[in-house]
Amino acid sequence: MLGSYGGQFASFDWTFSPRGEDGRPQPMFDRSTGAVDRTVAAYWRAHYDLAASLDRLTPADRQALVGRIHLWVGGSDTFYLDSAGRRFDGAAKSAGIDATVTIIPGRSHADLYTVGTNELGLFDTIAAQMLAASRQSAGRR
Repeated sequence: MLGSYGGQFASFDWTFSPRGEDGRPQPMFDRSTGAVDRTVAAYWRAHYDLAASLDRLTPADRQALVGRIHLWVGGSDTFYLDSAGRRFDGAAKSAGIDATVTIIPGRSHADLYTVGTNELGLFDTIAAQMLAASRQSAGRR
């Protein structure tokens, strides 16, 4: 992450972008001008946009996801993921998938998990819900 090609946005390029001829990821946008590379953006959408992927699911796949998607995002997310969360919520509803999307007002990317004085309170809640769901699917309580 250090050097001429580092930082948070570059980490997204390294994770999601197709590789250029030099083997490095193609940036989705020019860091100086903000111009978006539409080819790279289309690649991201086709491969990693969860809201867009819901349209491509078969009816059986949609049914298998009912009640299994839970998303939490801060209403003031540092990386504007609250907008993506709202978009996903709308796409899930349009696809007939009963996803639970919780947008926590005033929370950012950094303090999302804080509940009261417990900095990992939401993590504890999510872990308890996952344990309960796994026990239920295994026929245990």
